[in-house]
Parts: sequence; C-alpha cells; structure tokens
Amino acid sequence: MKKAGITVALLMLMFLSYPMVVLAQQNVTEAAIKVLPKTLRVSLTFPGSEQDSVIFKTINEAGQPDYHKNISQLEASIKNSKQLVVKQLNEQEWVVFNNKQKFTLTYTVTSPKKTFMGEKEGENFHPTLFEDFVFAWGNFLLVPHDKVLSSQKVKLTVYAKAYPKFFVSAKTFPSFNDFVNVLLIGGDVRHYENRLIGISIHYIMHGSFAFPDTAFIRAVSKVLEAQIRYMGINIQRQPLLVTLTEGNADNSGGTVVRNAISVYPDKSKPLEANKYDIIRLIAHENFHLWNGQDAIASDPATPEGYYKWFSEGFTEYYANLTLYREHMYSNEDFIDWVNQAIRKYESNPYSLTATPERMKTEYWTNSSVRNVAYNRGALLALLFDLKIKQMTDGHKSLDDLMQMMMKKSREKPFVDSDIIASLQELTQQDWSKFYADHVLGTTPLPFKQVFDDAQLLSATGAQAVFDLGFSTELGGLGLNDVVASVAVGSSAEKAGMLAGDVLKGFSFKWDNVNDDAVFIVERQGKRTKLIYRPVKQTRILQLAETENVTGIQILRNGPQQ
Repeated sequence: MKKAGITVALLMLMFLSYPMVVLAQQNVTEAAIKVLPKTLRVSLTFPGSEQDSVIFKTINEAGQPDYHKNISQLEASIKNSKQLVVKQLNEQEWVVFNNKQKFTLTYTVTSPKKTFMGEKEGENFHPTLFEDFVFAWGNFLLVPHDKVLSSQKVKLTVYAKAYPKFFVSAKTFPSFNDFVNVLLIGGDVRHYENRLIGISIHYIMHGSFAFPDTAFIRAVSKVLEAQIRYMGINIQRQPLLVTLTEGNADNSGGTVVRNAISVYPDKSKPLEANKYDIIRLIAHENFHLWNGQDAIASDPATPEGYYKWFSEGFTEYYANLTLYREHMYSNEDFIDWVNQAIRKYESNPYSLTATPERMKTEYWTNSSVRNVAYNRGALLALLFDLKIKQMTDGHKSLDDLMQMMMKKSREKPFVDSDIIASLQELTQQDWSKFYADHVLGTTPLPFKQVFDDAQLLSATGAQAVFDLGFSTELGGLGLNDVVASVAVGSSAEKAGMLAGDVLKGFSFKWDNVNDDAVFIVERQGKRTKLIYRPVKQTRILQLAETENVTGIQILRNGPQQ
C-alpha cells in the first residue's frame, strides 16, 4: 500500500482551531498552515542557513512524481517583508537566495481532484481539498535540501476555522523530515474516541459504508490489542488516529504514517467481505508501526526497495496471521490464504528473478516486481515461522524474531547480516545457506520440504492461476506501455493481442481468475477492445485443506512458554 517507505516516529494528536501565530525561535522552523475550502496556504519560517541559497523539492511518494502540480504562488521574504529572489529550477525544484538569513517561504496548495480517490492513477495520494472535507498527507510540503534546516525541530500552528471539526497528527516534530508525515483531516467527519490499553484512539470517518461505525471500531480495537500482545511492547504513544474514508471497487487501500492509520476500502462491501479484507488492511497498516518504520528500521543507506520483502512481506503475513489468531479466519480460511499466496508466487514471472538487488531499482516502476515483495515476502515469513517452531520444538516463533529485531534496531538500523544473526541466535542453527538461496538468491522457495518438516500435508496438482499472457517493453503495466511479447497459447493471444500493441486502457483485478480482463489497445492508429479471462492451468503444490485443519493450528497458537 501507499507510503511503504515512510519511517515511523510517534507523535501527539491534537484538535486545533485557533488563529495562526508564528513565534520565532532559534533553530526551530515555524510552520503555519491556513486551511481554507479547496486551498491550503503554507508559511514556513526557517532560521538562518549556513548556505547562501536553499533548494526546495516536492516529495515523490508511492511512485507518484507530480505533486508539484498542486503548488503555486511561491514566494520568499526576510524581515520587513523584503522579497527574496526565487528561481524555479525545474517542475519539482525551486531555489531561494536567502544570503544565509532567516527567511519565510509561502505558497498555495490546491488540488484538481473531484473525489477523494481521484479520477486518475495515483490521485488519491494528492491533497483532498473540498468545501466540506479536507484530507492531506504532508506530501504537499516543499522540503529544504539543506542538512541544517531539514534536521531542525518544527513547530506547527494551524488555522482551520473554515471547518467545524479539524484534526492534525502533531503539534511539534523532531525535524522537517518528520514533518512531511503530518496528516490534516477535517470538515464533515464523524469523530469517536475510546481507550485501548491506556492509549487514546481517535476514529475519524467520512462517507457512508455497508457497515456501522461501531462494528468497524470493535474490529479495529481487537486487531490493535492483539498485535500489541504479539510484539510484547506497545510502541504507540497516545493518541492514535484511525481514519476511514471511501474507496471503491477499483481503488482501495491504506496508509500508515507516524501514529496515524488511514484506510479507504470499497464502501459497498460489508465488513466481513472477502474474509475481512477491510480489517486485514487495518492489520497490515497497524503492524507497520513495528515493522518497516523506526521500531524495526532498515539501513537508510540502502535503497528503499531492497528490504521491501521484509517490511511489506512480513507485514502482510502478520495481517493474515492476526485474523487467524483472533478467530476471524477459520483453519480453512488461513490454509486458503496460504494456497492463494503460493499460486500467486508460481504465476508471477518475476517471483524468482526479483531479488532484493533488483527491487532496489524496480520496486516502484514494475508492478509485478512490487507484487513479489508482498507475496514472496509473506511466504518467506510463513516459512521462517514454521522453521523456527520446528527447530525450537514449538518454544519460539516469528514473534520472537520480530521482538529480537526491535531490540537490535534500537542500536542501529538492520542489514541482512542482522537478520541472519538473529535467526541463528534464536534457533541455534545455521541459516546462512537458506537466506542466501531463498532471500538473496533465485532458488525456488522450499515449500514441500518445510511443510513436510512441520508435518503439514501437501500435494501437487493442476490449478488455475492468474496470467495476463503478455509482457511489456518496460516490464510493468501502465498507460501507453508497449506489448513486447504475447505468450503462445495464452488467453491474451486467443483474444487477439499482438506484440507492438500500445495499451490505452485496461480494467482487471490482480490475481482474480474468475472475472474477465478488458484491454484497449492501439494498433496502426486504430483502437480495439480485447476481453479475455486472465488465467492458465499449471501444476502447483498446495496444502491439503481438510487434512491440515489440526496441524495448521501450530501457527494459531503462540510459542509454548
């Protein structure tokens, strides 16, 4: 989901509705945001810089590079409102010539969106600025590319009298790099507050759903409490902000930033639809408070995609494991999830080749590679869990590994060797070959061997798996991508797709073998609609769903004390 590479530091939530005041302090950036219907007016006052000029850049979140389209009326001034020279270097960069003086940068933020989700790919990550509703992550901020200014504390004041209710995820921030993770939300929203294990949780909801607010709050509370129990420590400083906004059948998901969790599910689905996929989304995003953020943080010098198999894959495993442990999933449900994950693994052409090294450069540009991080990473977590239990006679589990990684991350961000050392310390056995082969390398995951060792029955047979049947020149899937090759005998070939076709539109659901995919392709200046079922038959190992009903419970039960 979105903001997979954002770090977590835990902040305070507060309700703000008072005039904007800027108080100058040494080594503190004063931020003031005036929130008006359809507009944000941002004012950033920086202490003196060590440089004669400061470059500001927009943020590229979730692979979306066009946040600069929201920025206008950018100006800079010093004391007595004397204007400074500001030069735009390119679409995403501006330079302010401040001559090492304290200065104030002001600009306006607008948004072209007509709905929260937007009408174009990625628009849901842009600010939502309506007459009756505002929702904006900090990616509307211009970031100073100056080590001194970006590392200084930020104090925020918000003026939001245009909205009857307004919330912001913090009042102060350790640095500007933390400030970009602020969340602003207000307007026509429903607000509830409850306490969970000493934490104040604010639920902010906007829109209508196929379930009551109270059912959502009960289910979320159950998940949050469970994951705190699994990790043995509560890293959530109060209060925690949980937002629920409308998604749709084609665009839904979630985000976690600092102490704010946001989900935007398909509003037409009941809470238990598709085996509680809405609550599974909450379970995924909440677990990021431990994994992929400051609690278990990877080496910042390593490009973001390299450790996505861990930060996203292990988090995806815990999302499903949480629902299983808390009896929202039955034994059969959890086995079905494992089998679906194996089918996805076997049908994705990048499952073996999308190593961490490859993910460093292709995670955001190739959707199939990105899917590998989630799916193969979740399967690695499953295999790790089963192997740890088998090696320790059930006395340890993946929970222990995650807790160990948290302790080590307090001293320094982790690298591969830290994971290997933790596994070996936990089990007193050598993991170096397994890690080299199946995490860093291209050796197929050893499902049968690990399942046999765990006494889980499995068998290989014909299965229907998802298969678009073609590849593109860039390797991903986007508008105007050119079809590079079409698999012989595939559904795509039978529907008439050809190499050289240009994708002008498409509608399908990843890993859905039950519904048709629709593609609009352009060929020799003419557009054609192709409709086909994206599926193929292949032999795949699967867990036996009935015979394993008892055995799979070794994962439901925690470590033996």
